[in-house]
Amino acid sequence: MAGFSARVPSCCNIVPINDCGPLPGLRWNMAQGTSESTEHLERERKYDAAGDSDLPDLSGVRRVAEVRPADPQDLDAVYYDTADLRLLRQGVTLRRRTGGGDAGWHLKVPASEDDARTEIQLPLEAGEPGSVPAGLEIRVRARARGGELAPVARLRTHRRRHLLLGSHGQTLAEVAQDRVDVHLPSVESTQTAKSTEIGQPDHTWTEIEVELVDGGPALLDAVEKQILEAGLSRSADTSKLARALRGAGLPAHAADQLPSGTIGTAVVNRLRQQIDLLVSCDPAVRADEPDSVHQMRVAVRCLRSVLKSFPKVLDTERTDFLQQELKWLGEVLGRARDNEVIGMVLDAWSATQPDIREQIKTWFDDGYRAAWHEAVAQLDSVRYFGLLDALDNAVTDPPWGPGAKRRATTALHKAVRREYQRTDARIAVARAAPLGPERDTGWHEARKAAKRARYAGETATPVLGEPARLFAKRMKQVQQVLGIRQDTVIARQSLIALAAQAAGNGQDTFGFAALHGDLAAAAAQAEGLLAAEWRRARRAARTV
Repeated sequence: MAGFSARVPSCCNIVPINDCGPLPGLRWNMAQGTSESTEHLERERKYDAAGDSDLPDLSGVRRVAEVRPADPQDLDAVYYDTADLRLLRQGVTLRRRTGGGDAGWHLKVPASEDDARTEIQLPLEAGEPGSVPAGLEIRVRARARGGELAPVARLRTHRRRHLLLGSHGQTLAEVAQDRVDVHLPSVESTQTAKSTEIGQPDHTWTEIEVELVDGGPALLDAVEKQILEAGLSRSADTSKLARALRGAGLPAHAADQLPSGTIGTAVVNRLRQQIDLLVSCDPAVRADEPDSVHQMRVAVRCLRSVLKSFPKVLDTERTDFLQQELKWLGEVLGRARDNEVIGMVLDAWSATQPDIREQIKTWFDDGYRAAWHEAVAQLDSVRYFGLLDALDNAVTDPPWGPGAKRRATTALHKAVRREYQRTDARIAVARAAPLGPERDTGWHEARKAAKRARYAGETATPVLGEPARLFAKRMKQVQQVLGIRQDTVIARQSLIALAAQAAGNGQDTFGFAALHGDLAAAAAQAEGLLAAEWRRARRAARTV
């Protein structure tokens, strides 16, 4: 696509599509001006221990030059959740903790890497005991489904610490022997209460926690080998709160009921991945982070595409409802996104028409702002939270359809081939259509088919490997070219409305007409580039 980008504004080559990938880190001041948050990836493992048993000998672990005792710590943490533990059910913990070197508010959310969680921290003064800071509350609003956050447990931990040092004195990992006292449910006594005021713990346990500092993942494996050989076992709980509230009826992944090689498992894993992305985008959209609306909309489209491409895997009576609600959410986000995209496209193209550039910018900035406010209002609606609940239910208790137990390899090959053929047919229709609205519609339908084929390839990649990955990449390139063309169509329609407004105000409309002609030429140029991209996609399709 280099030839195209050399002749048009660079933004037009990047606006239409992004990967369904990780959301960029949020940058807003989460403490509302009082202090900045910090964020890091926490990598740790937990092991059950008996009483105050001694730490297993770790001096022989490879690359550990010294095991050095460190000062003990007394930690006091109050955990917050909804009454029905919605955060914990999603592997999320939110606490206010005193003691230790990182006293403050801590939010931990699952990360894609093994043994890892993303931890966001705010200082103690960001929120008083019993009142979650607004910046953290907005982070978990979608996960809490609008539920009120309140204390659910108080954990007091006496921690004995050992540092695993490397040959240059660097701290590779910290090993903690924790005695944990749990206080339930009298958590209304805040962290400012003295120890004599909270009574005896409801229950107590001891565990060993190994957290990486400057060491790599291989160190966790080496340390675990020593710990297991000493007779300890890996903890079944991912967090202290999960163990404290064990027996609270937290759901398991029902997808595990099917063999790993079935199409049902592959589809549900893909849905779960995109649901996680959608929820992770939510706080960024609320904070109006750059590109966040687009990323959330992409997650919605991926979910709809998977449901459409594999209709026999899940019962359509339940997925039809999901399709309708996802379409609604996509439209809510789309109004803001369309103003954002077309505003960027026209701002770039109008550089040669300075007399109308400011007018165009104001039009689309105002349109985006109004649509964004509408979108954020809907993100607090009962309908939106209901959709999130339904999506969660679809992957924790999947309504299996008649085709769920088919072999994943066979079903994915067929799905990729089917979506490719659909795209091929729509491209043929678009090429044969006369210039004008019919042709524009044809290319738009071809773009949607290419997008669906791309998502089918991405779903197939974990099972089919490199051929599916390359197919998805080629279909993405086709989608990008057609996305550029579609942007010029919408931009030209907007220019007509802008020109009419200008004419009504007695302004000269020559600049709008000239810009309209430039965009029509760009649309034709995009069509010319499509042939080469489609040849590459066709070759990739033959290998899947």
